Amino acid sequence: MVVKSLSSFFHAINRFIHSPIKVLYLCFGLTFFSLIVDGTLYRLWGLHRKINTTESNTSKLGAESLMIQNKISQAKLPAFIENEARRRFEFAGKGELVFVFSKSYEKSPSE
Repeated sequence: MVVKSLSSFFHAINRFIHSPIKVLYLCFGLTFFSLIVDGTLYRLWGLHRKINTTESNTSKLGAESLMIQNKISQAKLPAFIENEARRRFEFAGKGELVFVFSKSYEKSPSE
């Protein structure tokens, strides 16, 4: 009984092996299953997402770098330095009229 069942099992395997399309499908199925169980496909998908994120960050940083280079080239100009000194330190240029206002304090109602 056991010999007959083993004989039929090996006969079925022999028929399966002689069908190349079925063997190809089985190989593809086992490979795909192995990749899913191993986690390789998930890691590959995660790396693909990281590539997209890294590319977008690279383009943003490139634009930011260009903007900073433009600011540096502007900072070398004397007119820019003069305008920044006026704006930040409240300097006046030659021939400019400067008005100085004192703070006015409100009188309290009791006075």
